[in-house]
Amino acid sequence: MEAAKIGIDLEARGAVRRLEREFDCAVRAHDSVVSIEIPNSELLTANPTTAHRRTTREDVFRACSGGPPKGIVPIMEQLLLQRVGIEDTGLESLAEAINVSKRTLQRRLDREGVDFRSLSLSVRMRRAQELLAGTDLDVSDIATHLEYSTPGHFARAFRQSFDVAPSQYRNNVANPDSC
Repeated sequence: MEAAKIGIDLEARGAVRRLEREFDCAVRAHDSVVSIEIPNSELLTANPTTAHRRTTREDVFRACSGGPPKGIVPIMEQLLLQRVGIEDTGLESLAEAINVSKRTLQRRLDREGVDFRSLSLSVRMRRAQELLAGTDLDVSDIATHLEYSTPGHFARAFRQSFDVAPSQYRNNVANPDSC
């Protein structure tokens, strides 16, 4: 049986038993490295408790664009992009993620001239553009992913942001000469 191997550098050998319980699989200690072997069949099984995330080309570019973000706005943009459709994207949840109070986060955004609602809309619309251009998801699936209550609400917000319907945007991106 083929298995994926994960090496973890540990100083305390007592952690082996804890890892075996945690991962529910065999753990072997060799010097200061612990190996965990998980059958490939288990790695390929979908986790029903994890939301499915669509990765776009822009996600890869963001992940590879070295250096920490400068200022609170890029940090919030990245958090929103990572969480939209998967985790809570409310102001309170994001403030908790960066270990500040909701009010402190609002003040920091205000200092940079941005309100949370506008930032959230901007990020959702950018993600919508990425999903429309980079996937074949239905517009209704994109609306659901971006946490809109109905596809109509999503289409209206998209039209207000870009003066074009989502399906028309997708067609224009797929066939740029047809504009």
